[in-house]
Amino acid sequence: MNGSFRFLSLIVTCFTLLFSSVSSATNLRVVGLFQNKALVLINGKRHFIQVGKETIKGVQLVSASSKKAVIEVNGIRTEYYLSRDMGQGITTPEILTFRVTRTPQGQYITRGSVNGRSTEMLVDTGANLVAMNSGEADRLGLSYKDGEKIFVETAGGITEGYKIRLDYVSVGGIRVPGVDATVIEGTSPNTVLLGMSYLKSVKFSEEGGIMSFQARY
Repeated sequence: MNGSFRFLSLIVTCFTLLFSSVSSATNLRVVGLFQNKALVLINGKRHFIQVGKETIKGVQLVSASSKKAVIEVNGIRTEYYLSRDMGQGITTPEILTFRVTRTPQGQYITRGSVNGRSTEMLVDTGANLVAMNSGEADRLGLSYKDGEKIFVETAGGITEGYKIRLDYVSVGGIRVPGVDATVIEGTSPNTVLLGMSYLKSVKFSEEGGIMSFQARY
């Protein structure tokens, strides 16, 4: 009888410990995202967790960037995205969108940034790559002559160019890393062409003279 009681007591104790471990992190919110780090609230208490560090109350950070985190809670991995309401932590993804109005000339022109430097861009779904002239590339601080030398057919004939990879291109808050681009010697194109090497990473549609863009997750 005593042996049975001790066995039953052991089961209850193990169940209690398991339940305590699982329930300790049921109220999990992420209130800050950084590269390989995250600031989380576990049952209302703040903890700063890092990739590769030991778990805190059954919570372990698997990966993190400025956009999302993968967190393992008692062996279960889940993706978390930064919400608009930072006071409520991370909930469902906030889908970034931006819109560009067509000019009287029938073009969609907006401002964006290349490697963090602002520039005017012309949305061009017919261009395979983001493209710019060499003068603009110089202004943006790009070491394009380290890239692959190519020849580009323009309205003025065959021109030398360079194929490079940009660290990132950001338009309307939608940042795409590792974007292939072409730098063309001379003054053409006048405006940076926002081609498919960027556009393929976003959702876009056109209606009533407005082009809408939405981030992909």
